[in-house]
Amino acid sequence: MDLYRRRVEAFGCFPIVIDGTTSPPSTARTQRTIGDWQADRDPRQDDQGKGFSEIENKDGWHGKALPPDMAERAIKELGGIAT
Repeated sequence: MDLYRRRVEAFGCFPIVIDGTTSPPSTARTQRTIGDWQADRDPRQDDQGKGFSEIENKDGWHGKALPPDMAERAIKELGGIAT
């Protein structure tokens, strides 16, 4: 499991490893593990629109495409297109 945990971490994610080797993981144990993670996590990790001041932490933009003019400004503010 350590190999898979490290792979997930390499992508900037936080893996939650639940050991089910001694017995199948119970729903209660799984919920406790997730609850522990929620209590320990940094809420700043969820900054919507991070890096583009026009929409950063503003409701209504999560998961939506930017209009073309706004997308151009976002690309510019985020450092341009990588070549």
